Amino acid sequence: MINKKLLGGAIVGTAIVVAGVLFLNQNTDAVQTETVKEFTVKQSDIVIDFISDGILVMNDYELSFKTSGVVETVDVELGEVVNPGDVIATLNTSELELRRKQIEIDMKALNEKIALTTKDYTYDKAVQTAAISSLEKDIAYEKETLMIMENNPSIYSVMEIKEQKDELYNLEEKLVLETLKLNNVVVNSSYLDSLSIEDLQITMALMDLDIAAATLTSPIKGVVVKIGGSPQTSVGTTTTFSIVQDQDHPYIVSMVSELDIHQVYVGQKIYAEFESDFGMPYPGTVTNISPVPNIDNNGIVTYQVEMTLESYPESTKAGLTTLLRFIIKEKNDVLAIPNAAVKIVDSQQIVEVKTETGSENRVIVTGLTDGVNVEVIDGLTAGDVILIKSSK
Repeated sequence: MINKKLLGGAIVGTAIVVAGVLFLNQNTDAVQTETVKEFTVKQSDIVIDFISDGILVMNDYELSFKTSGVVETVDVELGEVVNPGDVIATLNTSELELRRKQIEIDMKALNEKIALTTKDYTYDKAVQTAAISSLEKDIAYEKETLMIMENNPSIYSVMEIKEQKDELYNLEEKLVLETLKLNNVVVNSSYLDSLSIEDLQITMALMDLDIAAATLTSPIKGVVVKIGGSPQTSVGTTTTFSIVQDQDHPYIVSMVSELDIHQVYVGQKIYAEFESDFGMPYPGTVTNISPVPNIDNNGIVTYQVEMTLESYPESTKAGLTTLLRFIIKEKNDVLAIPNAAVKIVDSQQIVEVKTETGSENRVIVTGLTDGVNVEVIDGLTAGDVILIKSSK
């Protein structure tokens, strides 16, 4: 048997729950409100971009001496601006200069010796030349005599002709010998000139290079950001003695993800906002895209992109971080309204325009959108007021 008392309680409880639900629904409907915002149509910019981080870079030039030695002078201070050719530091060259002076003395002595040798060579050459000239005349005479004898066999016997030939042969052999003596005199003199004078000249040139290498100069205009030694300290050729930073040609470097790199190209417009000067965008362009990927330990692939800006903050320093906007599409000074104002009715774009008597729906044609605002190509004019309704 069903307990009527319990059944009655259940009915009453159900009624209370239903009433509660109705009450809640009535309260929910009561708090739902519609807000209306007015927006005045005006000229604006529509920009489609993507964001990346960057860092400001200044090229550092590491300077080292090309010869080892002891520092004599340091001619600059940290933070000093230097120009190309300005002396950074010098090494002590007293030992080099002493050795060079000794070479000069040796060279002078050798030149004097060579001058004396040249006199002897001139005399010997004259003697040999005269001897050769005399032999050539004798040979010519003996040849002519032999010809006469051979043309008159009735007068000169075979033995006489043979003796004449032997005499001519001996003279020709002597001419060869004297010619060799003359060549030997010339060769010996040339040898002294080439080996002695040229060797000393080469040694002097090497000494001059060593002395020049003892002066360290700046190759660029820049700021001295490191000095690695002081007077009386020893330095080598493998140690960086000074660093000069090129602060006149800064640039921005960003590691762009492989997901975005296809949207980047050389000449692309960008905006940079420095953490130290946030809210102030500096325009610039992409100047270089590395074709070599950078893959980190997690397998993330990025590409190095370099950019230059039209201007930089006054307090520009290497290492400043930036927020970069790579511009994909951009339209400037166009009519723009919020996307939220546009409704689709019967496949047409409709906005509600405020009028003197209330409002009216108007068909518009839109263009580029950045996801928040949209370009209006037709249907509205600057100064029109549109209504943007939303429910809460």
